[in-house]
Amino acid sequence: MWIMLRIREIFIRNFRSICEETFHLPALTILVGKNDVGKSNLLEALKILLEGTATSVDSEDFYDANSALEIRAVLEGVGDYLELCDERSRTKVVRRLDRDGFLTIRRLAEVPKKLGDIEVLDPESGEFAVTTGIDAPLKPLLPEVIFIAALADVADQTKGTKKDALGMLVNQVMSEIVGQIEPSVRNAYEGANQILNVQAADGVETDRRAPELVAIEAEITAYLKNTFPDASVRLRVELASVNEILERVHVMVKEGTSEDAYYRRGQGMQRTLYLSLLRAEAARIRRGQRVSRPFLLLFEEPEAFLHPDGQIKMRDALRSISEGAQVIMATHSPLMVTPDSLPRTIRVEKCLREGCPRPVTRGIGPVDPTKLTSVQRQLIPLFAIQRSSRFLFSRGVLLVEGTSDDHLFSAIAERLGQFRLEDHEATIVETGGKANFVSFAEVLTMLGLNVWILTDLDFLWDGAGKVLGSDGDLSRFLQELQALVPIKADLDESAKRQDRIQRTQTCANQLAPLRDVICEKLLMRGIFVLRHGEIEDYVGLGHNAKGQYLKAAEEIRRGHRPLLNEADFERILDALRIWAAPPAVL
Repeated sequence: MWIMLRIREIFIRNFRSICEETFHLPALTILVGKNDVGKSNLLEALKILLEGTATSVDSEDFYDANSALEIRAVLEGVGDYLELCDERSRTKVVRRLDRDGFLTIRRLAEVPKKLGDIEVLDPESGEFAVTTGIDAPLKPLLPEVIFIAALADVADQTKGTKKDALGMLVNQVMSEIVGQIEPSVRNAYEGANQILNVQAADGVETDRRAPELVAIEAEITAYLKNTFPDASVRLRVELASVNEILERVHVMVKEGTSEDAYYRRGQGMQRTLYLSLLRAEAARIRRGQRVSRPFLLLFEEPEAFLHPDGQIKMRDALRSISEGAQVIMATHSPLMVTPDSLPRTIRVEKCLREGCPRPVTRGIGPVDPTKLTSVQRQLIPLFAIQRSSRFLFSRGVLLVEGTSDDHLFSAIAERLGQFRLEDHEATIVETGGKANFVSFAEVLTMLGLNVWILTDLDFLWDGAGKVLGSDGDLSRFLQELQALVPIKADLDESAKRQDRIQRTQTCANQLAPLRDVICEKLLMRGIFVLRHGEIEDYVGLGHNAKGQYLKAAEEIRRGHRPLLNEADFERILDALRIWAAPPAVL
């Protein structure tokens, strides 16, 4: 089985907002993050590395004008594409492959010098060099970059040529038919060649050209002979190859009786046309047809100008294409991220870093599934689309059990502190039960998110052990609680409710000091325990009033519903306010 040629990782130093960062890139890489955090800078760095020219960077592209700019990448699958380069030169490439078959390349630049040529790592010496003679065999092996910029108007690009992204996509889609139509085109060429050119065989010329062409040639020759009597003119028409012809394909859009070039249509039509071409390319890849020349698709905001159904089709098309060619997209749409996208998603954000005078771009992720525990892997399907839309596009997450916790806490936070999580790029995510809290938090932390947990009092005897382990205070608390309120098996719902009430009262009286010590230890780990029971107990909702939380939340915001034990929530809000302050230097 052939290995797709792709960039496994890219190291970038001193380029725009990227001070020094390594990004690991799956075959399908999804970049998420708010505006102006550096997603586009990563895409531009890839483009410059593979297809940049000496003038592709200027002084504005350096994070620090006093340091060198470096872009370095590790390529996988080069060995499976060696047939694309000249056979006599292949050994020059093979010598540069390391023991894993990877090829490492880089480009350097210094202010005010121009961007340097591609350098190749010698795995034996460990040194980079611009190796004489390797440029030609290496060039067809490097992925062709197809860059679709955010909101790019193709009318501003080179129209109808291979230089614009849409033209390059057309060329990729049609590349499979070159071999199929070449015989027919060759036969047509033979007929055209006889009409346009004099035929010569065994030293004998045969002229069956069109009379009009012969007449033009004779007229030019007559004028030439006025000055050079012995000279004559022969017109020879060079016919393009099949590949050259296909590169000149013009995409026209016809509606009714009107027909326009695609670049004269609106953004919605252009984006839908991109989607149509990508779906065609995806279908070709699904049919098992290997991409002739590797390409790298860089796509900013593929969701732009597409309705939700179109976004889903775009997402599916890009995923299919990534089975045969590498795709890296930057998106703001949760519809472009499926619940199983964690192993493909990189969160991009800006932060302060020691030694850097300005905020820098960093990437967190993707999550490596092989490094997850079995419990964490089982949680992946629970990252449903609404959860993906909330946590992947935030920088902080408060985990709660269910919907009532979400609405009631949001209302309490607004009433007590005029604090809205959304204003600080944070969100509330439901886990479906306290049993999922710790594993959810572990996975989200791998994505660089700040994670807190808001939980009921019963977490002390049904969950705290996973966090605090054999903590002495927790062990003593559990022993004393068991002695005062023994755990009973096979209780019905009513009995369980009474048991919870009794335990809550016991914690508020005999065990209050121990309860508070354990809650303080959990608070230091980002776990906020409601010391007086469930959140409904704080707002006067009974256990049969679960469906009334929306009405209650609105009453809380307006100050029309009493709020008990406000100090518990003030402690939580104080912790969140500290987090919401400007970030500390990393």
